[in-house]
Amino acid sequence: MQTLFLSASSFWLKSSWTGTLGADGDVRYTTPSTARRFVTFGASALPSGARVLSALLSVRASIGYTGGALAVNGSEALSQDVTALLRPDEGGAYPDLTLPFSFRANGGAGGTGGHLSSTHVTEVLLTLTYETAGEMDAQAAGYRELMLKSARALCPRLTLIFPDGSMQAVGPEGLISFRLDEGRDDGLLFGTATAAMLTLRLANPGRCWYPGGSLRVDRPLLGATLRLALGVRAEDGVLYRPLGDFQIEEMSGDEDAPWLEVRGYDAMANALEAPFTDPFSYPATLSSVLDQVIAATGFPVRGVLKSNRDFVVRRRPDWGEGATFRKAIAWLCAAGGSFASIAPDGALRIADAWTEAPADALSLTPARYFRLAHDERAFRLRHLTVYPLGVTQREKAFRVSLDESAPE
Repeated sequence: MQTLFLSASSFWLKSSWTGTLGADGDVRYTTPSTARRFVTFGASALPSGARVLSALLSVRASIGYTGGALAVNGSEALSQDVTALLRPDEGGAYPDLTLPFSFRANGGAGGTGGHLSSTHVTEVLLTLTYETAGEMDAQAAGYRELMLKSARALCPRLTLIFPDGSMQAVGPEGLISFRLDEGRDDGLLFGTATAAMLTLRLANPGRCWYPGGSLRVDRPLLGATLRLALGVRAEDGVLYRPLGDFQIEEMSGDEDAPWLEVRGYDAMANALEAPFTDPFSYPATLSSVLDQVIAATGFPVRGVLKSNRDFVVRRRPDWGEGATFRKAIAWLCAAGGSFASIAPDGALRIADAWTEAPADALSLTPARYFRLAHDERAFRLRHLTVYPLGVTQREKAFRVSLDESAPE
């Protein structure tokens, strides 16, 4: 892992307003102006093919005498995680990152005439941690080797990102347990858009996670993001791999309980459940429709449809009532023999079922599992009968032969 520090020169933001004397003798003030400045960070200095692990922005400023609101990238938090804003292009190169700064004074006070409040942004620092392509290959191999050892030391690491942009780090001592459910209990059926669920128990000594507690203070937990990584201890430190980001939707804990349980879901169950409307032009290939849907979500994408990529969709599909981005992606994946999920690094992953064992398949010896149960219910499919949308008559359905030697 390497670190790149990107800084910006100090600058001033000036917000002005005026005060006039009314007929009743009271002074009336105009709305203060909003001062803006765009600050560019040279993220293009990152090596091509690198992977950004974190991008933490730290700002220090001296607010003007009347007070006011200083916002960075739309948030008043002066410490922000902007990792999601750094995305490489198709060639693996990172473009420079430009962030807006704005300031507006509270105004008022001082009587009639012109007024000015100057805010001095004294320090702007963007700290990037990243891995090069070579480091990623070496660390992935090392991480895999350590995870397969009979004796291993796991080190979970958690970052809570609150709705106001502030963050709270939690080490292994602050985590009692966690369970990650990838939503695949029913198998990876074509057209499945699985959402992962994280259930986590936070150590709660002194009620530190209750409202007003030392770690939570007055920040809301519902709607906050859990960013979880799982590390395994090596001789020279800990190797980490991300497990994903999860938005907290539920929490529970008794008053005197030593823990607080929170439950969150990844972007498939929250951001991608937003309503979807189709503004695209047709005819279009199946893969291009999927690309346009994903582009509208703003998520980076990894993978392509397994089949039917060049199939031409001649007219706008009937997406039905209550269509969401998740449903649209699921239906397109079904037509393309694939399924969708959110990768641990936040990308939208399009994948297909394995048709053969991978070259590095693991050998599951008794030393690597706790329990073995036999459940032999395999069967063969003779054919599929496919009913197009709205068709109920069997004679209008399609019959697809799979294995005519199988029993009817």
